Amino acid sequence: MDAIEAISILLVDDREEGLVALEAVLDSPSYNLVKASSGQEALKHLLEQDFALILMDVQMPEMDGFQTAEIIKKRPKSKDIPIIFITAINKDEQYVLSGYKSGAVDYLFKPFDPSVLKSKVAVFVELYKQNKELKRQAEVIRESERVNRERALAQLEIENLRRYQSLADAIPHAVWRSKADGTLDYFNKVWCTYTGLTFEQSLGNGWQYALHPYCLKKVLEHWNKAMQDGLDFEVICQIRRAKDQNYRWNIFRAVAERRNSGQIAAWIGTFTDIHDQKLAEETLNQNRIALQQAVEARDEFLSIASHELKTPLTSLKLQLQLLHRKARSNSQEALSNPAVAQKLEAIDKQVLRLTALIESLLDVARIQNQKLQFDFELVDLSALVSDVSARFLDEIKSTGSILRVEVPDSATGVWDKLRLEQVLSNLLSNAVKYGGNGPIDVKLTVDEHNATLIVADRGIGISEENKSRIFQRFERLRSATNVGGLGLGLYIVHQIVEGHNGIIQVESELDRGSTFIITLPRRLDRLSERAPAHPQPETSSGPSARSALVAS
Repeated sequence: MDAIEAISILLVDDREEGLVALEAVLDSPSYNLVKASSGQEALKHLLEQDFALILMDVQMPEMDGFQTAEIIKKRPKSKDIPIIFITAINKDEQYVLSGYKSGAVDYLFKPFDPSVLKSKVAVFVELYKQNKELKRQAEVIRESERVNRERALAQLEIENLRRYQSLADAIPHAVWRSKADGTLDYFNKVWCTYTGLTFEQSLGNGWQYALHPYCLKKVLEHWNKAMQDGLDFEVICQIRRAKDQNYRWNIFRAVAERRNSGQIAAWIGTFTDIHDQKLAEETLNQNRIALQQAVEARDEFLSIASHELKTPLTSLKLQLQLLHRKARSNSQEALSNPAVAQKLEAIDKQVLRLTALIESLLDVARIQNQKLQFDFELVDLSALVSDVSARFLDEIKSTGSILRVEVPDSATGVWDKLRLEQVLSNLLSNAVKYGGNGPIDVKLTVDEHNATLIVADRGIGISEENKSRIFQRFERLRSATNVGGLGLGLYIVHQIVEGHNGIIQVESELDRGSTFIITLPRRLDRLSERAPAHPQPETSSGPSARSALVAS
């Protein structure tokens, strides 16, 4: 047997000759004999290594064999080591019993028979070997059982993983799993199909390439915080879909999978496409906002309309009361008074105003229902501009302003005459309201294909912010809230111009007036499609212009 495998035996005797005698009897390559000359030294050796047997003299100074044995038996590490006492005195029975009580397994008297000592030592050494072998075999059995348990658990985990993967592949969501430290180690087929990444490409941090760079930072912040706090989490992010390479909105969810001890074993997560749902919600929100704005516009319109309609009605009521009072006087002279004629003219103007307001409201309804009709015919726009401008003479004169009109001798085209009268009337009315009593210019030019109508004032002007909305329904300049109107004139103008395939533009600066420019295609080719309403006048592309100071 190699020295490394030798069995250690502790020899304790305060006399050197006693140790030498024991060493001589037990000298063998199978034994590792360790000598101690006192109880304290023996205790020190017992702390440093294991021994199969202790041979100890009873009579020793300071600490005898019995005292040393009692301490040895109290220590957990050395309490099972057998002790054989050897003594040359005190051989009586009572003394021997004391030795057994202190923990000895045998008692030898000097001089002892060497063969007997060898035999006794051999028995205890063999018992030590057998006990050690039993411990080794028990450890082997425990290790084998542990390995078998781990193997069974691993097999069970593999089977569970296969069932889990089959289930994960069967659902319509992208499913993933990660280790407790956040390393993703599984993705189902839906994920791979959706993102175009293979299973291997997605492992580790590879899955992050499918996320929009703008969302990635937020997702990682939520993910790291969830792992730190051990809490489930949910975040919305954009993931690139492979089939069209578009980024689509997804809900990224994760829940912790815990052991019985509560420790996190893994994370299970899903990606769910909610792109269509999110767009629908955004559309719903936009519609809700639009509806709210429409309700606010309606309420504002009703307030304005009630005021605008009340004004002429109040004037009508007053004029009619005055006429009724004169009629009750039964005086022919009273009824023929010029003042009566003036009141009738005032009544007529208010009726016309009411008619125009109502007609504007009806036009809005027709536009909304796509029933705004046009009656196209051959029209001389020069004559139309002159006629409509003349109707505004008295109103413009009453403001102290002037109207300058410049039109060619003739400007014919295929248009709706009544609708273009409505366009110019609304523009002139707008110029009177917002012109600040400054000059108003109307200019008409014509070329081979188009006619261009310009109406300009020198009034309050329009800000850049308001230019984008003055052609909307019920919009009025916020800087001119004291000016009447329903806010429909320019909206109707815009719709009529578009109905003629024309273009309307506005150029304006605050406090420097506004210029409206309308371009209308002449569309003379449509004359072949229908008989003209009256003989076609001259349509020279270069007519001479005429200028007139219409009102001053």
